[in-house]
Amino acid sequence: MGEASDAMKETIGEVAAEQYETAKAVAGAVADQALAKAKEEGLTPSGVAEAARNMGEKAKRVASEAVESAASTLDEKRDDSRKS
Repeated sequence: MGEASDAMKETIGEVAAEQYETAKAVAGAVADQALAKAKEEGLTPSGVAEAARNMGEKAKRVASEAVESAASTLDEKRDDSRKS
């Protein structure tokens, strides 16, 4: 039974090694495809950095316009209350 057990362990080890290599190859192919798609969509490191800069500029503009609008509204309300 010792030789049969050793042979079975060896066979199982070989099958496991083959499955590992297959899984590794599939994972590599999936990663390559994901990277290619990300680049196609402009999601390169520089593209992401540019998008972040653009978002920052847009957020600043929105915040600035909101502050100006709030100040204008407060001025109008103050002027209306003085007239009353």
